[in-house]
Amino acid sequence: MKNAIILFFVVLAANAKSQTLSKEIQLGNDRLIYSCSYINGIFESNFKFLTNQTIKYETNYSLDTSTANFKVLQHKQVATQAQNLSFPLAQVDYIDISNKVTQLIDSIFAIDNFDKKLVQSVFFHKAILKAKERSFVTGTYECLPHPGFFYNKTYFFDQRDYFLNKDILKKIVNSSPQQFTDSSSILFANFINNTTDVNVSFEKLYSFYVDKVKFLTSIENILQYSSQNNTNNSAPNCAWYCLLCGSSWGCCGNYSGCCFYANTLCYLHDRACAMSGCQPAWFCFPGCVVE
Repeated sequence: MKNAIILFFVVLAANAKSQTLSKEIQLGNDRLIYSCSYINGIFESNFKFLTNQTIKYETNYSLDTSTANFKVLQHKQVATQAQNLSFPLAQVDYIDISNKVTQLIDSIFAIDNFDKKLVQSVFFHKAILKAKERSFVTGTYECLPHPGFFYNKTYFFDQRDYFLNKDILKKIVNSSPQQFTDSSSILFANFINNTTDVNVSFEKLYSFYVDKVKFLTSIENILQYSSQNNTNNSAPNCAWYCLLCGSSWGCCGNYSGCCFYANTLCYLHDRACAMSGCQPAWFCFPGCVVE
């Protein structure tokens, strides 16, 4: 980014419960500013896009981590905020801003020392842009959350905005055929060996293993169960509506409640990241080991 002037500022307040991060980049006449503060379990963030010093677009996002099952609530908040945007912008403007937010994210991750929790909200701001951009085509406002976010495998993404390289997936499938012997994986392997797409969305990959309607229904039931029982857990063990259980063999981790992210999906994600040198860091998340 030769044209970018990058400014970075992090403040850790004396009170360990209060933290702040600010990030700003200049791209020609455009200026992008992201800030996030944390206090007592709540992240408050702001994103501004300015052209020639005039605010062209702005969003605020509140993430209350003390709320029961707060992670499975965020796709609704993203969709609602996208629907309520009142900026007189065309689809091409939202595409442009979204692309420049990716540069903002890359510049944050180029810095060695930053609090990953404070940067997570920038992905909600990007998801709002993508939901708005998509609405010009679909006429609806919706967000299909990546289940990896629920289990700290990824930051927040819409499944349709999270892509894996076809050649890497193809190499994984063909070098480890023993991992792809179930019926869903056979269909996926056949697809990946024949598709002409350069990159494959997570939505497409996930569709071989989990039905979209069942996925969203499970999320709704988790929220309903949580509300009725006033608990921070989605279920004490594993409810009838779960696609799989967190304690089931093949799920990524061992926990109570529902499982949305199981063996082959974890294998594909982790191996793809390892083969790509754990880059980009915001895609692969902490804990990645280069293969």
